[in-house]
Amino acid sequence: MEVLIAGGGIGGLTAAAHLAQAGHSVRIFEQAPELSEIGAGIQVSANAGHSLAALGLGENMREIGFEPEIWRMRLHDTGEVVGEVPLGAHHAGLHGQTYRLVHRARLQTILSERLEALSPGALHLARRVEGFEDVADGVTLTFADGERVQGDLLVIADGIKSRLRVPIAGEQTPRYTGFAAWRAMVPASRVRPGLCDGYIDLFMGPGQHCVMYRVKAPDGTDLINFVALANRAEPTEETWTTARPIAEFKRDYAGWHEDFTQLIDAIDGDEALLWALYVREALPRWRSARAILIGDAAHPTMPNIAQGAAMAIEDAAVLARVLGSTDDIDAALDTFERLRIPRTTRIVNTAAAILEAFHGDDPDTIRAELRSGQAALAERDEWLYNYNPMTVPLTADTAHQ
Repeated sequence: MEVLIAGGGIGGLTAAAHLAQAGHSVRIFEQAPELSEIGAGIQVSANAGHSLAALGLGENMREIGFEPEIWRMRLHDTGEVVGEVPLGAHHAGLHGQTYRLVHRARLQTILSERLEALSPGALHLARRVEGFEDVADGVTLTFADGERVQGDLLVIADGIKSRLRVPIAGEQTPRYTGFAAWRAMVPASRVRPGLCDGYIDLFMGPGQHCVMYRVKAPDGTDLINFVALANRAEPTEETWTTARPIAEFKRDYAGWHEDFTQLIDAIDGDEALLWALYVREALPRWRSARAILIGDAAHPTMPNIAQGAAMAIEDAAVLARVLGSTDDIDAALDTFERLRIPRTTRIVNTAAAILEAFHGDDPDTIRAELRSGQAALAERDEWLYNYNPMTVPLTADTAHQ
């Protein structure tokens, strides 16, 4: 088939690579003039790792990522370790793939390089898709410059603020959660030696929490990636690039343990990025006649269980498999929805529930919440991480997964 893909992020690139590897003709259109991802870490658990390994990227993932041995659950002020959950060999032994911590830009680079090897020239930059139209036996894209391009299928991977989602799902009004996420990366050389070496730390305190772990920068140096969720009554724009004074960040986390606060002190400049968190209702349908939503365009989620990118990577693999299982595109897209909507809805709802349930005000409540989080993280071995998008049955009911 001639497959058109709108959006050159992680989901779009992974879908393009899987579809090209399956023998389809692929063109992917990205509005940015160059591929560039804001500095952020991604947790690639086994469920997503299977999809990347199937593209021949297993060795690349070993080169660009860290493999944490353990999750640690800690009190915000004393640093007390309340609970631990094994990763490392435990995760790989159960699920057949390791748990990796990678820099978003490095993952995007190895995906784009793999796509170029599979389908030279498939990626088209500085191409803004304005709309699409289902036509007889295909779909037509319209670009900002007026050009029109036709293909057999459109994969919509244009992110959380997807414009192309509207003809399928209608206008959605996002609801502010009352939380915003501070995001930053700092060189490991600026903080105490050994910080986050082999582990992911979750600190929880009154009304907020933070997660921190190591990644490798595009130049190979070690960075500490951290995301800190704070109660903030006033919403800001839903974007990763809103800059706010470091003084606000410090005020939000005054009195927290030095293992975390030293990261704030290590940020360059006097501003940090603040991402206001909004939720949207789950979509009951992801498709038109010849267009299908994937990734954040289909199922935007809170960052609380680190599965946003993983779901998009899963989507890409399953989509390629269902399209290869039949010549009937309509049947393939129906199968894709049946396989993916229940699973991604469960993940989105789980992440939202965590945001609502945690953040007690007193130490005993926080300890209880940390132990509850430890149990929930361990339970994910039974339903989240054990999912393999390369082998999940295409005909059976997989809603329970």
